Amino acid sequence: MKLRPITDAKQVLGEEIRRHARDGSKAAVTRNFVAIEEGREVAFVSLGLFPPSQQLLVLYTLAVPTLLREKGIGSRVLAGLAKKWGYSKVLLRPKSLDERWSNERLREWYSKRGYKPEDRTREDMWIKIV
Repeated sequence: MKLRPITDAKQVLGEEIRRHARDGSKAAVTRNFVAIEEGREVAFVSLGLFPPSQQLLVLYTLAVPTLLREKGIGSRVLAGLAKKWGYSKVLLRPKSLDERWSNERLREWYSKRGYKPEDRTREDMWIKIV
C-alpha cells in the first residue's frame, strides 16, 4: 500500500474520500494522504508529522469508504504508518466520522490493533508504542 500526498481535495477521485479530504485537519503539522492499493484510492489519511525527536505521529483521520470497509484496509494502513517515518509512538483520538459506527465500536476496533488509552485520566486519547 502506498500513501500519495495531497494538498487539495480536488486531487482525490472518489467522492467519499474527497469529502474527508475537504474536512481534514488544518493544523500546521498536518499532512494529508490518499492510500492507494492496487492502483485505486482506498482511504484518506490525515497525519500530524512532528519533529522526529518527539517520536510521536498523530493520526487525525483514517477514513475508508463505506463500500471498502471490512476488507482490512484500515488495518493495513495503520500497520505501516509509524514505521514509514521512523516514529515510535502513534497517538489518536478515536472518534467516529460515520453515524453507523459508534465511538465504542471504533475504540474496540483500535484496541484490537494494539491501541490503548494514553492514561487513565485521558480516555479520549489513545496511543500505541511501535
